[in-house]
Amino acid sequence: MALIPVHFEYLTGLRRPLLVGARLTGNWSAQGLLADQWSQTPMEAFTAEDGCPAFRAMVNLDDSQTGRSFDWGVIVSTAQEPDVWGMPAEVNQADQTARHRSFTLGNANQTERYYFTHCRRLGANRLVQPGQPDAVRFAVWAPNARSVEVVLGEAASGYIWDDGRGVVATIPMHQVADGLWETQVGDAPVLADYAAIRHQPYMFRITKDNGAIAYRTDLYSRCQIGSGGKNPEAPREGEEPWNGTRQDLDGSKSCSVVVDPERVCELFSEGVWPEIRWLAAQANYVNAAYHTDIKVKVLSIPDDWRPPVPGDFKKETMDSLADLGRKLGADPASWTDWVKQPPEAPGR
Repeated sequence: MALIPVHFEYLTGLRRPLLVGARLTGNWSAQGLLADQWSQTPMEAFTAEDGCPAFRAMVNLDDSQTGRSFDWGVIVSTAQEPDVWGMPAEVNQADQTARHRSFTLGNANQTERYYFTHCRRLGANRLVQPGQPDAVRFAVWAPNARSVEVVLGEAASGYIWDDGRGVVATIPMHQVADGLWETQVGDAPVLADYAAIRHQPYMFRITKDNGAIAYRTDLYSRCQIGSGGKNPEAPREGEEPWNGTRQDLDGSKSCSVVVDPERVCELFSEGVWPEIRWLAAQANYVNAAYHTDIKVKVLSIPDDWRPPVPGDFKKETMDSLADLGRKLGADPASWTDWVKQPPEAPGR
């Protein structure tokens, strides 16, 4: 009897370590044969390529089962709940509500993956490389495309025309599983340094199955560079032509932008782009919340403060609040201590 190793990965896509454990379960026996009774295997915690917590396990299946279909799932544990089914998405069949995944056993090593969320799988995301600077990976779902490329645009205009004007660089993408296309770090030097490509405008150039070419924004974009209201290629009747700047450009028609989700702007609107004032520690506070106590200084807004202009979340109001916070923060008498107590972690 020969055994075929099958690897399983459960990828959370979440930076916060919400899960304290996971177990793989599937309809195979200890001998690696298809079975009615599902077995369980502990999963090992690791850090995935997106820098997020993940879990993995390996089982050996008998090669006599090659070509047969197996079902599997993952049971996860949190600090509050020890056993929770970790697959919220239903199977892709309209008449069923089961929440598991299936695979057909091949005749070589194979890896089955489940993505709890695709927010760090699709789009422009950090790629963690041990011993090297973080890189960037672009990914898009285009199952019927002949080819897909990333095209980089200009920050001043933020727009790429249907005929390709505005493209300053092109990066190839490669078709992988599940209809996805991805870049590889070696495809272009700019992909090797995530910090250097932040705030870079981009789009996807897709060659459709009929050979037509289309430029598309990223559905998983965290930012669109346009902040105006004009569509350069379809102006409204009586509207002044687009003036060539991102400030005059409709965001939905503009380039997407590479944005680091770990960085948080200090001000609602700085009036400059890229932003230069960041709350560098804020994301670290959130990520660390389940590892250590966090002390936060809370400032109460004085009763006599009034928004400078009427309306919710106006630039002038948000800037005024930020200035007020800096002013009050300089006076320790105005601080109130609030301590975030993390849940007890296993083994502490």
